[in-house]
Amino acid sequence: MAMTDAVEPDLLDEVLEKIGLSERPELDVEGLSTAYNAWCESVSFDNVQKRVYMGENRTGPLPGIEPSEFLQNLVTHGTGGTCWPSSNGLWALMHGLGFDAHRVSGNMIVPVPLEEPNHGSTVVYIEGQTLMVDSSILNHVPISLVEGEDSSTDFPLNETQTEWVGDTWQVHWLPGHGRDEIVMKLDGPGVGESRDMEFWAHRSDVSRGSSLFNDALYIRKSVPGGVRTIGRGALISIGAGGEVEMAELDHETRDRELIETFGLSEEIVARTPPDGEGFALG
Repeated sequence: MAMTDAVEPDLLDEVLEKIGLSERPELDVEGLSTAYNAWCESVSFDNVQKRVYMGENRTGPLPGIEPSEFLQNLVTHGTGGTCWPSSNGLWALMHGLGFDAHRVSGNMIVPVPLEEPNHGSTVVYIEGQTLMVDSSILNHVPISLVEGEDSSTDFPLNETQTEWVGDTWQVHWLPGHGRDEIVMKLDGPGVGESRDMEFWAHRSDVSRGSSLFNDALYIRKSVPGGVRTIGRGALISIGAGGEVEMAELDHETRDRELIETFGLSEEIVARTPPDGEGFALG
């Protein structure tokens, strides 16, 4: 059966409640900023559902690539996703709310040359502006994209810088597991073409063969006063001043952190397998 990117209105309302919004935002820049900030405060970037899928030797499409499944998992289990499912979920929320939202692709961690995109994001056209809301960068502030111009945001702990290079933008941002910047380059020219569900499903499926997020748990979430990340068997805490602390985790402590700090359901945590021999930090 063909995949669909349709989401029922009742599920959208449940998602809004999950991310702490009591009503639908206005369809203006302020409303977009409110919705994206709420997402960044509430939704983790993680590979939990993917690790469960692989640990249980399941077949079929990777979990959460259909927005309705991703958003239902968010409501039920508190899970987010890696870039393809989470950006599709964020796109579906913005689209469902009435924003002129589009799926766009790019390459994360340039200048590594890649023939195909390895990153999915979302742009919204609104009030004569092009604003990027990225479910992986999670910088709380929509990123302004003006052709031929550089820009920046100043949200604490994840200030982003956009640089116009050639015919598109490179976005410089800070991850949750350290303070070394990562660069994402949008497909050019400009923001490139709007991608459809078929493209998203294909790129997600490609990641089952090669991805930083296949073999070990990675989860990052904004918390009051900082950012918390679990990766490579460690809990990484970044404080309000940018200080980085790292503590090793045993399996029991990992599970407790996933429930108490990251807000995951006990059911999904119990199904999350131990790390394999690979790694999750880039």
